[in-house]
Amino acid sequence: MEHAKEKGIGRLLIRGDRAVNFRPVLLFAAAFALGIFAAFRFGTAVLWCGLLFVPVAGGALLFGHCKHRTVIGFVLYAVLFCALFCAGALAFAVRIGGYEAQPAAEGEYTVSGRIENVAASGDGTVLLVGDLALFASPQEGILEPAGTMSVYVFGGCPYAEGDAVLFDADVEALDAWMYGRLNTSALIDGTRYRASVRAEGIYFVGHSFDLFGASRGVLRDRVFAAMDEDIAAIAYALLTGDCGFIDGDSMQNFRYGGIAHVFAVSGMHIALVYGLMSALLKKLRAGPWVRLPVVAAVLVYYTGVCGFASSAVRALVMCLVLMLFDAFGAAYDRLTSVGIAFFAVLLWDPVHLFSAGFQLSVAAAAGIIVVGGHITRLLGRVPHFPAKAASALGVSLSAQAATFPVLLNTFGYVPALSLLLNLVFVPLIGAAFSLLFVCAALAAALPFAGTVLLYVPRLLLRVAVAPVLAAEFRVLLIGGFAMGGAAVLCWFLALFVFSDKVDLRAVPKAVLLCLLGLAVFFCTLADNLRPPESMTVHSYYDTNAVLVRGGGECALVLTGVPDGEYLERLFLQEGVKELGGLVVLADNAEINAAIPVVLGLARVGCVHVPAGGGFVSSFQTVEVRTESNTFSFGGMRAVFAADTALYVDIGGAGVLFCGEETEPSSLPRCEMLVACAYGEELAAACAPSVEVYFEKAEGKISLYRAGSLQIVWKDGIISVGKDG
Repeated sequence: MEHAKEKGIGRLLIRGDRAVNFRPVLLFAAAFALGIFAAFRFGTAVLWCGLLFVPVAGGALLFGHCKHRTVIGFVLYAVLFCALFCAGALAFAVRIGGYEAQPAAEGEYTVSGRIENVAASGDGTVLLVGDLALFASPQEGILEPAGTMSVYVFGGCPYAEGDAVLFDADVEALDAWMYGRLNTSALIDGTRYRASVRAEGIYFVGHSFDLFGASRGVLRDRVFAAMDEDIAAIAYALLTGDCGFIDGDSMQNFRYGGIAHVFAVSGMHIALVYGLMSALLKKLRAGPWVRLPVVAAVLVYYTGVCGFASSAVRALVMCLVLMLFDAFGAAYDRLTSVGIAFFAVLLWDPVHLFSAGFQLSVAAAAGIIVVGGHITRLLGRVPHFPAKAASALGVSLSAQAATFPVLLNTFGYVPALSLLLNLVFVPLIGAAFSLLFVCAALAAALPFAGTVLLYVPRLLLRVAVAPVLAAEFRVLLIGGFAMGGAAVLCWFLALFVFSDKVDLRAVPKAVLLCLLGLAVFFCTLADNLRPPESMTVHSYYDTNAVLVRGGGECALVLTGVPDGEYLERLFLQEGVKELGGLVVLADNAEINAAIPVVLGLARVGCVHVPAGGGFVSSFQTVEVRTESNTFSFGGMRAVFAADTALYVDIGGAGVLFCGEETEPSSLPRCEMLVACAYGEELAAACAPSVEVYFEKAEGKISLYRAGSLQIVWKDGIISVGKDG
């Protein structure tokens, strides 16, 4: 009777026999990823969690004994889950430990090494140099770290991949944790050091062959020789994923349009190459066991030319799994394929879990597989709706929905026109890429015919990207808020419940979706509540910024010349479109350089400069006020305590902001000090109760360690906490 009753209730909730079909690969991939994340948050202490399988397995065995049921399968899954959880945690800990074990070289060194990659950046070139040898003095000897060095070369660089070079530079060691976040790009590239040098200061000392580097160099030379520079940069980015040669404004247009993902070598690129190779081999009547190694070799080689980017590796693994399933005549399951690819990339390098590119790549692929087909079928029920349009819209909508929280939390915005542009632009660029890939490969093999071979791809690319380059998408961005972990989890749960992978009946599914929607809304609201009077302090490398909010106004304090790209992302994340006031705590040359950067990102009411600094304004689009007494700044009373120091009274508490090289002797006492670097004289002169520094400062609050901070005050009491 009870069994029948339970079955009756089940029929009211579930349409089939199961609500969700079980896939072991997804469980194991999730266990490994969960272990990585746990080690990231809590360290190696999480390895003790592996012992949890003992009570779980014991409880399952006891339950099975009492109920006379077989639970061996459950126990095995529990053991494997715990083992993979511990393996993920250990892999991450070993990876970070290996990076930090490299010597923290700081200061002047003579550096020798081999160039592994060449990329453009602004007016210069960025070299990735490996096989390093660092020499500072006979006492210290020669250091031979396993990591690589990122070298910015002013004025370009005539050298290529595989060249051995020698130069003198001021070397800075990078850390695994910087500015409150994991330094994922440096970890993935193995970049332990960075330096800057002028082109004339680099000397050629030899050459060694690098297959992938040499291939990139040949491809780059052929493309740029046959095309105009702007189109060549786009073509090279499409082929290799290297966007460094694309003009900054053009690249921003692609980002703001939501179509910059075409430059990340991923599913579209690998699928097109796979399709071209498979079609060619089928024409030659090659069997599946001939096609498999040949196509796999071409795809691995192409992925290597693209630097084994995580998105390319993920797509490569999925493609290899598809070919293996096809060769064995087995049914292909796309979700299992994504799980295998996800697992493989994390085994390759567990740090990829925290890479925005990898997260976007996996989210898009999973979204298309889980939700895309369901949306396509729903659209197909609309009378007279074209099947191809339904399929394209289903793919684009599902990818947009799955990547929405990742984009918002990583970049601070989501392009409003992304759906429309992806529907129109991606098919065009896909067709252009297919032709470009074939012609570029032929041009690399036949250099004398490169201009002729690449003529048609050049025209197609110019036509395809012309509307994107001409448009202004920045005004159509969704941003100004972030989604916390709880909101993101509820968002993805809602997508999963909406899909046809969850076999619930219509009414319970609708109720569950409504509850998850409310959870997303309230969790997001809670994460973005901000006191009406507060400060947020931000830093990333040499860009130090403080946003002061009060009296319905927002003002900005900067030290030095900000990086425009980082400042733009900060404004988008914080929803800053207008600043009531701007103060740059630096010398006059740096003030003149910083003001245009800020004006390009937000409207500014006025710029405040100290009366004794001798600043002469040459700006027509913003008011510059010379201040000798107190003035209103962010709804607070402020006064310049020195040419590079600003004192602000916030709720009865004095906060002092200091730029670099501020003379301590002339500074007043304050309750809170915000400065670039710690100095004994500075701290003694100001005698603050709370000290915040942008750079490393042992025993003090440091943005280098903690990341962005939120500062609030009440009745003269200042509280400092993590922002977001």
